[in-house]
This record gives sequence, structure tokens and C-alpha cells, in this order.
Amino acid sequence: MLEALQIAGRLVQYALILVLFGASAFSLYASAAATLVSVRRLTGGLAIASLAACLIGLLAQTGAMSGSVTDAVNPDMLWTIVSATHYGAAWTVRVIALVLAIVTLGLTATRPKMASWPVLILSGGAALTLAWGGHGVEGEGAAGLVHLSADMAHIAAAGLWVGALVCFSLLALRSGVDHLKVTASALAGFAGQGSVIAGVLVLTGLINTAFMTPPSAIPQFLGNAWAQVLAVKLVLFAGMLSLAAANRFVLTPRLTRSLSDPAREAEAVRRLRLSLLLETALAFGALGLVAWLGTLHPPSHGG
Repeated sequence: MLEALQIAGRLVQYALILVLFGASAFSLYASAAATLVSVRRLTGGLAIASLAACLIGLLAQTGAMSGSVTDAVNPDMLWTIVSATHYGAAWTVRVIALVLAIVTLGLTATRPKMASWPVLILSGGAALTLAWGGHGVEGEGAAGLVHLSADMAHIAAAGLWVGALVCFSLLALRSGVDHLKVTASALAGFAGQGSVIAGVLVLTGLINTAFMTPPSAIPQFLGNAWAQVLAVKLVLFAGMLSLAAANRFVLTPRLTRSLSDPAREAEAVRRLRLSLLLETALAFGALGLVAWLGTLHPPSHGG
């Protein structure tokens, strides 16, 4: 039960904070589309929800680390976790970043453009602290720094992708020719960035896996629970890549062409909408597996 609560706490934080970061970035490179789906309001709600998730996540993590449900609400135990662990240090930075993001959004209510970059930086900082909840923080020396950096880059790229997916899905759910034109334009504009993001995810994923599976641990790979969960995550990621390619090379061009042919428009919108929603679902499924992976021992640990 404690492990399940810990995984759930991690998943909710990952999902909310990464979407917050990705949506904040979306408001900068796709401002017209961001206005249509009220990204500012979305980021405000996500920042508040993320802060609440951090508080609940701390309780779940404390209970899991102490092995007792009652310790999850013990002030002394909570303070020990916050003040004396890597998790606690990262959690503190994360909470401060989210509080500042909420304050910034509140103070710039009448001048929303002023909040764009500060909120992006603060939400990005909050997202990067998630790396301290994984195995990348366990290394030492130069190798440990490379591993942690790769983990942070992986998280940042994942946030940009999943945040964009949520925003594009919200766009696709809207109707009207003007909305569809903005959606098609935003999707086409994201194509190049999406390729870079996918490349970063693949590269950093390979680096992280190499650190978690040194040559001496390869014989244990197939029988290791961490490796098995990773394999499922890779299947979901492959599905996301396939759908992203279909969106870029088939569905988005089809939507663009259909805007001048109302008879084909409904079908083009339906197919694109289904693809985006399915890709988003796979993304959140992958985040759930990432939350689980952080609680398992990779082959490098002999688990």
C-alpha cells in the first residue's frame, strides 16, 4: 500500500509539473494557439495543483521511506525527510519555484505577457528537481554528473512534449474554421521542435539506460523488474513516436488541405483528434511507468 501511494504521488507530481512546464513553453512558441485554449488560465491551475501534489507527495514519500503510515504525518519525520535527504532538498526547491510561479501569475494578471518567461523558468526549475527523485542522483564524480544531467535533459524534453500534446489536444477538441487553421499552423510549426525533442529523449534515454545497466549487469537484465517496466515504457514511447510521425506527415497536411474542402474537414479533424488523444494517453502511461521505475532497483544495483 505504501509503495502504491508513493508511486501515485510521484505520478501526479510528474504529470502536473511537466504539463505546467510544457504549457508555459507552448505559450511562447505558439502564442496564437495558446490564447485560444487559455494557456495562462491552464498554467495557473496547474501551478496550484502541482503545489498541492507536492505536499501530498511528501506525505506519501515519508510514509514509504519510514515504512509506516503514521510516520507520514509525524512532524519530526517529515522534517527529517525535508532537511536531511536528497528528496527533501529537491522538494524544497520545487515548492519554492511553484510558489513563486503562482505569485508571478497573480501579480501579472493584468499584464499576462510579463509572466511568460518567469513562469517558464520557474516551472522548468520545478521540473528539473524531479531528477532528484530518480536514480540519476545516486552517482558520484564526473560520471554521476553526466548521469544526472542526462536525467534532467530527459525530463525537460518530456515536459515539452507532454505539455505540447495537452495543448494540441485541447485545440483539436475545439471546432470552427479559425480554430482549425490555428491548430494546423501550430502543429506544422511544432514539427521541427518535436523532432529535436524526440532526439533528445532517445539520446538521454540511452545514456540513462547505460548507467543503469553496466556490462556486468547485462545477464540479469531480462529477469529484473526495473528492466521489464522499462521495456513496457519503451513500447509506449515507440507508439508515441509512430503517432507523432503520422501527425506530422499525414494528418496535419490532410487537415490543412481539408480547410478548403468542408466535405473532408470533419473526417480530417476526427482522425487528428483521435491521434492526439491517443498519443497523450500513451504519454501519461509512460509517466506512470517512470514513477514506478523510480521505486525499483535497476540491474546496476543487483536487484
